[in-house]
Amino acid sequence: MVNFRDDVLPLKDKLYRLALRITLETREAEDIVQETLIRVWKKREEWDKIESIEAFSLTICRNLALDQIAKKEAQNKSLDGTY
Repeated sequence: MVNFRDDVLPLKDKLYRLALRITLETREAEDIVQETLIRVWKKREEWDKIESIEAFSLTICRNLALDQIAKKEAQNKSLDGTY
């Protein structure tokens, strides 16, 4: 059985490094890690069905970071007036 404190929280540094590597911004990486931990917690009823909580957490983190990059690029394009 997965325990948030013992199995998920220790992943915090690994999640941060992944988010930072993608976003290249400290504050964004911290926000992404926090959102990742929240989303993993909200899925706690499904933890028994998840083969690897680490892979699950890293996937959420990666997707959030990539979404953030896409969002920033879209904002930059709209500010430039190009589509």
